[in-house]
Amino acid sequence: RVRAAGLDADVEAAGDPAAVPAPVALAVYRIVQESLTNAVRHSGGTRVDVRLRYEPEAVRVEIADDGPAKPGGRPARASEGGGHGVAGMRERVSVLGGEFAVGPGEHGGYTVRAVIPVPS
Repeated sequence: RVRAAGLDADVEAAGDPAAVPAPVALAVYRIVQESLTNAVRHSGGTRVDVRLRYEPEAVRVEIADDGPAKPGGRPARASEGGGHGVAGMRERVSVLGGEFAVGPGEHGGYTVRAVIPVPS
């Protein structure tokens, strides 16, 4: 769907997703889903990259688009819309004891990062 909407999408996954408990897997799915939806709707970019690393102690998620920033260094979508997508992602990660960050990317665009611990 992302490619059909006109964004070049690249997905890279490393590790074993089968070893991740269902609540963590669902959170990862929803974070990726919401981030891709935001990239399609709001980024104004041409590309989005999804990186997933399934490690024994945590799942690391990064979704970055190349959309332009608005004046003040804020990504185009940061001030648009009235949804609760970012708040929902932050809450999902927090409930699972993880870390969540969102904001301008290192090379422009917008980046979502999450580290969600995997219970032993």
